[in-house]
Amino acid sequence: MHIDNLEALNIIKSKLNIGKVTIEKDRNKCSFVVQDFIGIKDVICPIFIQFPLLTSPVPVAMRRGRGPGHRPFMDDDLVKI
Repeated sequence: MHIDNLEALNIIKSKLNIGKVTIEKDRNKCSFVVQDFIGIKDVICPIFIQFPLLTSPVPVAMRRGRGPGHRPFMDDDLVKI
């Protein structure tokens, strides 16, 4: 995100109580990063399950089933995460 959104990322970090905010001043860029598997599984995934993205491109993780021998991505797979 643009560095102007730094405060928004800090609010997200404090509300979720996970992750870190990184700043690249030379590129006017900031990011919210979560590298902890438990934080991704217990905090981030439930958010995207409750509030799915409303975008037209299909995320890479959901493109299963497009090749021979692959099964489609199912709701049960989300539980396994």
